[in-house]
Amino acid sequence: IAPVSRLTMYFFLYFSCADPSIGRIDKSSMSQQTLMELVIQDMENKAAICGQPEDPKDLRDWPCTKFNEESGHLVEFVWTQERLRGQVNLQWLPPTLSKVFLYGNELKGSIDLTALPSGIVELTLSSNAFTGSIDLTQLPTSISHLSLYTNYLSGGLNLEHLPERMKSLYLSENSFSGTVCLTKLPEGLQILVLRGNQLSGAVDLTNLPSQMTELYLAKNSFSGETDFSKLPDSLMTCDLSSTQLKGEIHLKELHRVHSFQVGGSEVVVSVDGVPQIQTRDYLLKYG
Repeated sequence: IAPVSRLTMYFFLYFSCADPSIGRIDKSSMSQQTLMELVIQDMENKAAICGQPEDPKDLRDWPCTKFNEESGHLVEFVWTQERLRGQVNLQWLPPTLSKVFLYGNELKGSIDLTALPSGIVELTLSSNAFTGSIDLTQLPTSISHLSLYTNYLSGGLNLEHLPERMKSLYLSENSFSGTVCLTKLPEGLQILVLRGNQLSGAVDLTNLPSQMTELYLAKNSFSGETDFSKLPDSLMTCDLSSTQLKGEIHLKELHRVHSFQVGGSEVVVSVDGVPQIQTRDYLLKYG
């Protein structure tokens, strides 16, 4: 009798752990070892992580992993600049994970953000080769940091249903297109980076989060007259360069460093009513 392959066992587990009433897989009944092997199953060079794919090392021996001292559960892994290739199956991430870092690899395929661990806090998939659209409307309520910059992602961006705990969102250097709504962002969002996409249309900046410190809209096709009169006092950096936006930013009684980049746009920055000189790489700083 031929031996049963590990992949065959995965499929057996897949169906045996399914809840037929809802059509989903009960990951809690699967070992963390099995789940993580499924996460990397479609990586081309997973041996860099688990050793021999036919006989993977114990999960605790995988590089750059962190476990909860009391429960022994996996809570974090950091696989950055490991030259990992192929696809990563995020739907199999163990439910105990809170931080996942896969920055600077050569991973490809789509990104499914709808089945992340319910307690995940940070997810970094930047500087890879991921493609396709993303769904930001079903993120776990726990997530506070999401970084997807420098990939080949495309499609529209729905920013109207981000989790209330979201503090930073990095989506720059992709191919996202269409318009974006910036009036329903989480109140606690501090950093929003949309730089270097194909976004277009008008932007409403009259209801930005009161705690926002950094906003990057540069190198998009945003256009039209824009009301800058209600920018939050907390805003320290605002990059509007290389857009078609128009309007005037009035700065008064500056007590902290402010950086506004407006070069290549029709936005004018004035201090106490006096317009400042605008250059191609305009950068205004006060302190």
